[in-house]
Amino acid sequence: MSIKSKSILLILLLAGFSLLLVYGWGPVLQGQNEEDLTELPEVETDEGLAELIYQRRSIRNFTDEPLTQEDVAHLLWSGEGITVDGVSGPTRSSPSAGATDPLEVYLVAGEVSGLPAGVYRYDPVDHDLELKQEGDYRAQITDAALGQAALREAPMVVIIAAELARTTASYGVRGERYVYIEAGHAGQNINLMAHKRGLGTVLIGAFDDQEVQNVLSSEPAEPLLLIPVGHAG
Repeated sequence: MSIKSKSILLILLLAGFSLLLVYGWGPVLQGQNEEDLTELPEVETDEGLAELIYQRRSIRNFTDEPLTQEDVAHLLWSGEGITVDGVSGPTRSSPSAGATDPLEVYLVAGEVSGLPAGVYRYDPVDHDLELKQEGDYRAQITDAALGQAALREAPMVVIIAAELARTTASYGVRGERYVYIEAGHAGQNINLMAHKRGLGTVLIGAFDDQEVQNVLSSEPAEPLLLIPVGHAG
């Protein structure tokens, strides 16, 4: 057998051995026995919350169809709205460490029926919008987020921000982690509500903090997530 043939054979043997490690012998060589593994039942994904989670996708292309104020109400409420009365007072739609409620939710409206373009702060207690800046700021948000076109194309952008001190006052530096976890809860709620209403969205974390805060009229809350929402293109 020639040296070239031996080299090819060796490569094939190594490739086959690698596949066995990954798919065949892996659990055994890693100290796992078949009797230690428990096969779980199939998940029913054809209805309810499981269906929403299963069908959720990140959408970055949108049509120019406007959204409605009903869309806005459902999306913002799902992120930080009031639900039931809890032990320490009204409970929010997203769990909060010690009910410190550090999140602030803003709307950058571009094409929402019956709502002038502008930057709004969502008040979860009264379930209304406070105008912070007039005008369409989607282009500025896009620039702040390294030119990500989804933010310019979507008829609206939700900004999840937070005043970390509300939580760190009770939990110290560890509280910062709790705030970021809470922002993730709110983002996923908005994501699932968007899908429920036949809309698309994506969570964006790459942006210049100060440029986004400028759009928010220098609000003290630190921006954490940008969420463009619209009809999938």
